[in-house]
Amino acid sequence: MKKDILVYIEWEDAIASHEWFSVEEANSWARDTSLTIKQVGWIYEETKEYIALYSRKSLWTSNRGERGLLQKIPKTWVRKKIRIKL
Repeated sequence: MKKDILVYIEWEDAIASHEWFSVEEANSWARDTSLTIKQVGWIYEETKEYIALYSRKSLWTSNRGERGLLQKIPKTWVRKKIRIKL
């Protein structure tokens, strides 16, 4: 079984607006609006294309355990990744 690696990451999420904008307002919104997520989790899998994290682990059903709250984030969205040593 692979060793669990805990990381802190910051990544930019997709964002949308339901409002109507003038062209100038739309240009400003697109240029200035962002949604940075700050998150801690264990790496489940990491490739060139994505990082998959999980936020919960349990040995409830077997000694290999279960993983919960999985999330797959495109690598191009990741801005910072720091390994946390326990």
